[in-house]
Amino acid sequence: IQGQIAGPDNKPIPDITITATPGNHQTKSTANGAFTLTIPPGQYLLTATGRGYLPAQQEAAPGDNITIKLR
Repeated sequence: IQGQIAGPDNKPIPDITITATPGNHQTKSTANGAFTLTIPPGQYLLTATGRGYLPAQQEAAPGDNITIKLR
């Protein structure tokens, strides 16, 4: 799963933790807000969390390219 973390102003947000469940797979967004999770096939719930932002969730599957917006 590849994606981007963006704020309410659509600007990229670095250093956000993205967790995929089931399986508790984790990664962090890069300086330009990008992230990649290499996980087995299936449907996952991604949760993005970071200091100063409310948690956000989105469903995704391997091969998806998504944007998660935080506020």
